[in-house]
Amino acid sequence: MTGQPEGGCEFRGKLTEQQYCRIQWLASRKMILGAGLVMIAMVAMNLASGGAQVIARDPWNNVVRLIFVFGLGLLLIFGPRWQARRQYRSNKAIQGELSGAITDAGFEFRTEVGQARYRWDQVLMAKIATEVALIYTSSRVAFYLPQNFFASREAWESALTIVRKHVKHVRRA
Repeated sequence: MTGQPEGGCEFRGKLTEQQYCRIQWLASRKMILGAGLVMIAMVAMNLASGGAQVIARDPWNNVVRLIFVFGLGLLLIFGPRWQARRQYRSNKAIQGELSGAITDAGFEFRTEVGQARYRWDQVLMAKIATEVALIYTSSRVAFYLPQNFFASREAWESALTIVRKHVKHVRRA
């Protein structure tokens, strides 16, 4: 790690598969949980509209429905993690080293294939968890900052302080 930039801190590291899966969960958990709630509502509406009587008359229908709903539930639980692991393993750019800096002027994010530089007024929002921060520049694009990319706990806390100071919408993830 080189010296700290004026009024900020630098970060450097390689993202692990576990960290990538965690970032994907933090970024998309509302969609995953929302799909689960829609499934539960569909089953409840089906049962309330006479589906329970059909199940009582035809037990095989019950088994088929149960298998279908159970399969969808498993897909909702394990699908996103499986997809994130597949993305991580197939994309060498994600596995490469990244570095950057967070300052009062904005943040810079450098990878082996490119770099991005943003002022704080270009940031839409941030989500902060105990081990990672996500900085959103649009509703679907987030830059990730894992805690272990910083040289010390103090550097991590300093970076979070800068993010909280300059980003208007900061949520706890």
